[in-house]
Parts: sequence; C-alpha cells; structure tokens
Amino acid sequence: MVNLQKGFTLIELLVVIAIVSILSSILLVAIDPVAQTQKADDAKRLAMMNQLQKALELYNLDHGHYPPLIQVHTYGTGNQKEEFQDALAPYMEINLDDPIFGPWPSGDNPF
Repeated sequence: MVNLQKGFTLIELLVVIAIVSILSSILLVAIDPVAQTQKADDAKRLAMMNQLQKALELYNLDHGHYPPLIQVHTYGTGNQKEEFQDALAPYMEINLDDPIFGPWPSGDNPF
C-alpha cells in the first residue's frame, strides 16, 4: 500500500517565505516615496551643477577669466547672490533662491 502524504515540507515553506520577503523588500525600496524624492533632488542638483559649470565656462570664454570672487563674496553688502546671478544671467537662467543652493549669508556673515 502506497502512503501519499499531501502538503509541503518545512524546507519548501522556508524557501517560499525567503523569496517572498526578498521580493517585498525590493518592492518597498523601489516604491519608497522618500527615496524617490531624494533621488529626484539629487538628479536636480547634478543637472544644476552641470549648468553652472557650463555657464562658468561660457563666461570664461567671453571674458577671459572666471567671475571675480568679489562678485560672489561681497561680505559687507549682503548682495552675494544678486551679483553672482547677474554675472551668469546671460549664460543660464538661474534661481539662487531655490533651496538647492542652500542658505545664502547676509550682512557680515562670510561663507
């Protein structure tokens, strides 16, 4: 007489549980909104850095030098970002109020 038992072995169940847990962890990482937001912000920063690099190179080609540091570091006036923005305005549309650039010092606060 043949004894046929129906069901799964413990090893089969553990393998299935391991596979399901690995797939669910991959899925959670892929759809995590915080991670997606951080990736988007990083891509935006990288694109902005590339634009700034190209704008500075174009400025250099036109003027024979990069924007003077005095245009960026005007410690006493608090006009750092306006002067830097004006220097690069012909080469790129730049919004230095975007939080991607971080806080700008004002008044006597140096970089």
